[in-house]
Amino acid sequence: MAAVYPVDPDLIARTRAWLVGMQRPDGSWRPDLASLHDWSQVKGSLATTAFIAWALAESGTRGRPLERALAHLRTRRAALAGDPYLLALWAAAEGA
Repeated sequence: MAAVYPVDPDLIARTRAWLVGMQRPDGSWRPDLASLHDWSQVKGSLATTAFIAWALAESGTRGRPLERALAHLRTRRAALAGDPYLLALWAAAEGA
């Protein structure tokens, strides 16, 4: 968002810290189960993890949290390759 509209850098830092704090030990993130019908409930934790990894990478995050997320996705490459949307999210995260 900051590329197209002014965003408080502190907001980005707080959001990044919150997301990293929600990362599970295996490098993944859990889908938001509080939503009535959230896209991540349909696609599962792989979609959630790929989307958050992409967001973190785009925001400039580097280091262990991002590497753990990417490693989690890489070990599930067969499941990702079977879904073009998941594959695109993973590619975006790897390429950012």
